[in-house]
Amino acid sequence: MNILYDDNMPYAHDCFSLLGDARPYNAKTLAPHSLADVDALVCRSTLTVNSDLLRHATRLKMVATATAGFNHLDTHYLQTAGISWYSAAGCNALAVAEFVISALLSLNKDADDPVTALQTLTVAIVGAGNVVTALSKKLDALKVSYYLCDPPLAELGDERDLVSLESALAADVICLHVPLIQEGKYSTEGLISHKALQQLTEKQVVINACRGGVLDEQAYLAMAKHRTMPRLILDAWCDEPAVNDTIFASAQLATPHIAGHSLEGKARGSFMVYEWLTQLMEKNIQIHLKDVLPVLPTITLTESQMLDPQLIPSLIFTLYDIHRDDRHFRQLMAHSDNVQDTFMLFRANYPVRREFSAQRLNIPQSMQHSEIARMLENLEFSLGISTTN
Repeated sequence: MNILYDDNMPYAHDCFSLLGDARPYNAKTLAPHSLADVDALVCRSTLTVNSDLLRHATRLKMVATATAGFNHLDTHYLQTAGISWYSAAGCNALAVAEFVISALLSLNKDADDPVTALQTLTVAIVGAGNVVTALSKKLDALKVSYYLCDPPLAELGDERDLVSLESALAADVICLHVPLIQEGKYSTEGLISHKALQQLTEKQVVINACRGGVLDEQAYLAMAKHRTMPRLILDAWCDEPAVNDTIFASAQLATPHIAGHSLEGKARGSFMVYEWLTQLMEKNIQIHLKDVLPVLPTITLTESQMLDPQLIPSLIFTLYDIHRDDRHFRQLMAHSDNVQDTFMLFRANYPVRREFSAQRLNIPQSMQHSEIARMLENLEFSLGISTTN
């Protein structure tokens, strides 16, 4: 079994070398003739997999992407050619959810009690898939009110209490978590359209951490010439890696599509593909994600720290501070001669970021049944008990 995998996938060799001859490739330089003897191709969203790329891949039987999205796969061609395909749906859902939590806390970063300030807001989550499941748990943990909006699922009779898009647009914060669908009854291209934007005020916030094009950037810019617009927190852009200078300047916070780029999120993609290949090959799983992730130093908290209203924001911003990414991205863009290269360079050299669950906290025994302890646990920090006060 010859397996070719993207060289930007963490722990890929650890996984795929257990299944056969596993070799890395660079998505920028992969040529069709390199696939002539390949049985399984594992990619990320940086590689377009279509008939042109696969014209010499006569042995290819399996294609997998270690990403949640699969717009870069020509699935119709793969099916027609008898090639099994797979996407690691949900692999980075937690990372995206935690990106959004950092973004939400940033709205009241200077408040004496940022969590209490956040609890005064309502959040609408548009798109009720894997990210929403993860995000809703985090919002529940923080006791933040939210609405779910997903018209296609509502039509199918989803049992959750789903609101209309019009109702969602009345929330203080609108979070977009839908795939980019360019046609049909439930097209999401331009979902936040001129009409939708007309309903929004300067007091509201739109967070796009899904796909560029879901927010109609041109409509936003046209309207911004005549009125004050809602604030934008943008991780996804219409023509990325090209970024419109004006919409970039308009964003309160800007990041280059890295919402899902936690170490766990990317590694989980590798392991989900490994498990899929293992199942197809009827082999036993020999390695698990928990076996390879590095352990962070434990933080021991005192009672006074547990009672500090800045505790949760401090812990979250230590693990992921969206302002840090925003500053770095803006600095690079300000000195860039090529926006597209800068966008991709940031992603390629993105520093290691860990999810909340990677951080173990030792809390005082006297606080183990406290409200703050429950909140930390529900945010999925790993809790232990310390006898030291």
